[in-house]
Amino acid sequence: MSAQHATLSGRISDAKSGEPLVSVNVFFTNTTIGASTGPDGRYRIDNIPPGSYELVAAIVGYEHRQIMVRLQAGAQAEQDLALTPRVYKSAEVRVEGSRAEHKAWQRNYKRFQREFLGATLNASQCHILNPEVLDFENDPSGILLATAEAPLEIMNYALGYKAFVILLYFSYTDQSFSC
Repeated sequence: MSAQHATLSGRISDAKSGEPLVSVNVFFTNTTIGASTGPDGRYRIDNIPPGSYELVAAIVGYEHRQIMVRLQAGAQAEQDLALTPRVYKSAEVRVEGSRAEHKAWQRNYKRFQREFLGATLNASQCHILNPEVLDFENDPSGILLATAEAPLEIMNYALGYKAFVILLYFSYTDQSFSC
C-alpha cells in the first residue's frame, strides 16, 4: 500500500441476527472504488486516496446503509455496518388512476430513460426490465423527481450485462441533473 493511500475494512452483518452478509456491495458514491463482502461478511478496500467519502453498503433484500467516512493518508480504518432486512412490495400489478395519470407516468418514464440511460447508440440498447418499481413526481418548478421501491434491473444488450441499480433519488430539470 502506498503511504499516500488509505485502507478501509470491516464486517457487514444482518441487524436482527448478527449473521455475516455475503456478497454485499460496499462502495464510495460517485467513484469506482469498492469491494464485496466474502463468506465471513468482511470487506477490504485498498489504495483509497485520502478524503471524505459517502460509503454505501447495499444488497438486494436489505435496506442500504450510507455513512460519511473521512480517511487520512496511510490510515488503516475499520467500519462495520449492520443492514436491516427490507420487505419489498409484491410484484402484483394493479391498474389504478385515470388515463391522464397513466399518460403522465409514461411521459415521465420516457424522460427518465432519456436522461438516466442517455441518448447514445449503446444507451438505446439498454432496457429497464422492471419499470413498475419507479415513482415519478413533478414539482411546481418543473423538476422531475424519481425514486424506486426496489433495485432497478437494467439490461445492457450492447455490452451483454445486467446491472442492478439502487436508485436513491433522481432529479432532473432542463438546467441540471443529479442522481
